[in-house]
Amino acid sequence: MFPYSLERLVVEDFEIPSHWLRISGIDFGFDHPTAIVWGAINPDNGCFYITDEYRESRQTATQHAIAIRQRSCQPPIAWPHDGNRSFDGGDSMAEQYRQEGVNFLPEHFTNPPDISQTKGDIKISAGITAMSKAMEKGLFKVFQSCHFWQQEYGMYHFGENGKIVDKADDLMSATRYAYQSQRFAEAMKDKNRKQRPWETKEQSNYNWVT
Repeated sequence: MFPYSLERLVVEDFEIPSHWLRISGIDFGFDHPTAIVWGAINPDNGCFYITDEYRESRQTATQHAIAIRQRSCQPPIAWPHDGNRSFDGGDSMAEQYRQEGVNFLPEHFTNPPDISQTKGDIKISAGITAMSKAMEKGLFKVFQSCHFWQQEYGMYHFGENGKIVDKADDLMSATRYAYQSQRFAEAMKDKNRKQRPWETKEQSNYNWVT
């Protein structure tokens, strides 16, 4: 699918600066996994990083939500249009997650609109193209700890019919939703991140040498 080796994309994990923008993406599943990625954007150069991942099968929205809330950062989550479906007349999938305190975006995923559109579409090709361009420029990276993501990356491919093989592509789909939703990213601090002295009220107790 992508003509770039993992060696070109994978970087060692590091602490994300608090001013970087955050966005996540989810791909719903049950028999096949529900997959989530957490992304961070360096505002200085636009580089997009996949910093965390989650992939589990045969779990309910409540169970997935627990895993999401355990993360140290809760950025907006881009979700696909099938999240609007409801089963047996109950709440939609997206609403079930919201009721569990998950920070879903107000509307389902769309690509950024071009100059001829008032609202973006959901075409897969737009996301693949955008991600490929970023990889080519060295502006797409993934943390070394995201092992499942790296596995899927190596398996992601087109079939003989010219369409993406819809198998073991859950994290790749979640990544595409997150990457194409950068316009909704927000800066936020990790709740587990240790504050530095100059970020606290104790800063007046420090003598600075100039």
